Amino acid sequence: MLMKKICLLLVGLLAMFSCEQENLEGIVQSGAEQVQTRATTSSIADFNPIYELDGIPVNILNVGNTSRRYLSCAPSGSEMSLYTKDDGSLRQRWYITFNNIASVGGNESYNSSYNSPFELVVVGFNYPANITDPKLVIVAENDNPLLTPTFYSFVSARGGYYNIRAADKSMQIPMNFQYLQSDSRSGTALKNKSAASSDLALWEVVPVGEYELVDLEYVYTSVDNFNPTEVICDRDTYENPSSSVVTWNYTVTTKYTESSNFSKTEGVSVSISNGLSVGLPSVAGSPSIGINTTMQQQTSKSWTYGNSDSKEFITTRTGNIPVQPHTTMRLEASVFMYEGTVTYVATLRKIGDTKTFRVKGKWEGSCFSEFSAKTYDVVTGRLLNTYTLEK
Repeated sequence: MLMKKICLLLVGLLAMFSCEQENLEGIVQSGAEQVQTRATTSSIADFNPIYELDGIPVNILNVGNTSRRYLSCAPSGSEMSLYTKDDGSLRQRWYITFNNIASVGGNESYNSSYNSPFELVVVGFNYPANITDPKLVIVAENDNPLLTPTFYSFVSARGGYYNIRAADKSMQIPMNFQYLQSDSRSGTALKNKSAASSDLALWEVVPVGEYELVDLEYVYTSVDNFNPTEVICDRDTYENPSSSVVTWNYTVTTKYTESSNFSKTEGVSVSISNGLSVGLPSVAGSPSIGINTTMQQQTSKSWTYGNSDSKEFITTRTGNIPVQPHTTMRLEASVFMYEGTVTYVATLRKIGDTKTFRVKGKWEGSCFSEFSAKTYDVVTGRLLNTYTLEK
């Protein structure tokens, strides 16, 4: 019976912690701050941002504690607590690596004895003596996380934050997980608790330092909603009472508004050093939208990544259309727009460094697709022709 429980536990844990990661190479236009894009499918959005941060120092901030948000270790000893800020001592900085929360430094007790490149000083707890109090412990990098008292996983939670869940070593079915959390709204104490419904159990991960945008891609996923709309923006009529074909020199005015809003990135919050110019999303080919629809940027326009903005455009166009004898023709000019949300994947790089990582979030807004003009026979209502107008 015990062996059966152990097997079930191992299978469950292996399935729970498995993940698929995609490689993404950044592309930057040389000599300019215009960020480029590539054709893309929904698979690029199928990654957990937390696994992108291997080797990058981060602050881990508690959401529910209003006074002391920073996960911190003591100057010496193994105690863990929450602190008011990143004080530069390295005690509030962490690496998320090998399924552990590893200390960057700042603790004298471990700095003096921690000399092996194959070991990590990580956040853990003593099992089974004391599973409620997190503390610093030392583990080997290649230790099986199922057999160590230090395994924490980042579980996506509401609001784009994370729960930090400790692995269950009790071999019980069902599993009894513990969640790292602040013990109060303003105190320093940390606890592992079985309930994770409070915002005291929510965490935000913030890479340390200033970052720049290297690449931006849009992708339509199953939870996005990006719909085409057509708006008639001008009308005119022309009567040809003669017995010969005449040319109608028409003038139409189009007006539309584009808007753009980039949401906060999911789970990982990053400080961008300066806003770079990006294009709004557009749909390549057919106007119908579906999973794996190819998306690209409208690079002819400049918008600032991370900002919320809207712009109104008014354009007058002229052209000529042949009108048949004894015919009254109506012309309708319309603008074709897309409105809604799509997922964006941004590749970032720390200022002065070469290492990149990806984050993702939601873009929401409306963007231009094309202008068209349709001509009708006023008497019969029959559609005569459709013209694509240049923007």
